Amino acid sequence: MKKDGIFAFISTNKGNIEIELYYKDAPLTVMNFVGLSEGAIKNFVTNQPYFENIMFHRVVDEVVIQTGDPTGTGTGGGPGYFSPMNLTKD
Repeated sequence: MKKDGIFAFISTNKGNIEIELYYKDAPLTVMNFVGLSEGAIKNFVTNQPYFENIMFHRVVDEVVIQTGDPTGTGTGGGPGYFSPMNLTKD
């Protein structure tokens, strides 16, 4: 049975990733991520939904993967603005 919540699904050539988004804990961050993902905020390089065909610029096996830089370098090139932090006591 699928649990309730907001989820993002990432399809890669190495498999699929399911991410649970914690809207109650970080509403601004989740709204920003959803806007980037659904295309309300475009990738300035490709003019398509921000995360569409974006590469993982850093992969450390069994530790971390990083993505989100439209230049593919990991050195910058974000959406052109900064989103406010959502800080919680947890």
